[in-house]
Amino acid sequence: MDSRGWPRFGACGSAGGSAEDTRDEVSGVRPCMPRRPERVGPYRVLGVLGEGGMGVVYLAERGTTRVAVKCLRTAPGAGARRRFEAEAFVQSALSHPNVVRVLDGDTGPEPYLVLELVEGPSLLALCSALGARGLRLPIDACLYVAERAARALAHAHALEDEHGRSLEIVHRDVSPSNLLLTREGSVKLTDFGLVRHRDRDWATTAGLALGKIGYMPPELLRGGEVDARADVYALGVVLWECLTGRVLVPRRSLFEAAERVVQGQHPAPSTWRPRVPTEVDALVARAISIDPDARPSAAGLASALCLARRGRGRRTLERAVRGEGGAAC
Repeated sequence: MDSRGWPRFGACGSAGGSAEDTRDEVSGVRPCMPRRPERVGPYRVLGVLGEGGMGVVYLAERGTTRVAVKCLRTAPGAGARRRFEAEAFVQSALSHPNVVRVLDGDTGPEPYLVLELVEGPSLLALCSALGARGLRLPIDACLYVAERAARALAHAHALEDEHGRSLEIVHRDVSPSNLLLTREGSVKLTDFGLVRHRDRDWATTAGLALGKIGYMPPELLRGGEVDARADVYALGVVLWECLTGRVLVPRRSLFEAAERVVQGQHPAPSTWRPRVPTEVDALVARAISIDPDARPSAAGLASALCLARRGRGRRTLERAVRGEGGAAC
């Protein structure tokens, strides 16, 4: 908490939970995870990279190549398996420098997904580490990360089938823990485990909303349908938190968090960080508008962020990931 009682971004999992925080938001119970196997298919398991509600991600190798292998937990339900299959289908179809690549996989009795290994922290981990030192990610680096993520989303939203029809992809879990950063300044969107697309809208049951409540759009919490604009909203929240070093929607209770999201009365980033330019305040306000029609497309958001950062940000991000930079709070 800061002096005014506002939770700091990344503190104690308050920004949506890290990969290691596997407790269910409602029950607080950690799901039963499988014991670490020696091998997954032809891949030798070296360790655990992270755990989530659906499964576990292992560090593994085949020959001299190291990869990340995502597996479902023991005896997954039908819903979890369908979401895993949707994730494999969509992420395999995407080819973009800002999306984690799928290298291999198996959707048989013991399904797994082999992903490129991104050797670097998540945005959540980086902001948490900076916050522990009394620092924040520099503004131009925040804009750069958000721009790269927006370009990844724009690519996913524009994906079409062989007949030229939109697949209507919605990631539905854009959050700081699902944006991975490298020491070379690359940004990678990952974890399509809650993805929805035109032919496979499996991931939700009537009356059930999946994802991290702080990044869910108001229309979802009102019981409405979501589309690509939901991802823009979530990325707007990520940018707000990255700029301010605070959590936009404190989760003292699920009811209070949902009410805060639906009301949509949020202070501008410059309230907490006066150096944030006016045009960035306005852009964030549009992205997190309670009216989906007021939000820009992911491609439009990427273009606006590119103009706002004026060519800066990548080198600043590199230094921050390497532990060599940060801005005073």
